[in-house]
Amino acid sequence: MLKPTIDLKIIVNMETAAQSSTLSRSQWALYMLMHESESKIVSQDEIIDAIYEDDVVIDGVTPQAVGAMVRRLRAKIREVSDEEHVVTVHGWGWRFFADGA
Repeated sequence: MLKPTIDLKIIVNMETAAQSSTLSRSQWALYMLMHESESKIVSQDEIIDAIYEDDVVIDGVTPQAVGAMVRRLRAKIREVSDEEHVVTVHGWGWRFFADGA
């Protein structure tokens, strides 16, 4: 099971005690959004709203940028777990499973 460590902004695998490297601000916001919405589909628009809620440049965020953010988060998760935790739901968004899919 993956668990966020808020003060360090890292992901910890509770079974192996493995820790990820520090997540960027946007990676952390994406991880927390997905973790709080576990097993529910999170859409691209929800991700943009959650990560860029304080920014003025929301209109300039492309689908490719969101996809790249998800890929980078998956790479951080792979540092601590071999299981797939972020699953693409084609045409809808992504789902997160703390225990793996």
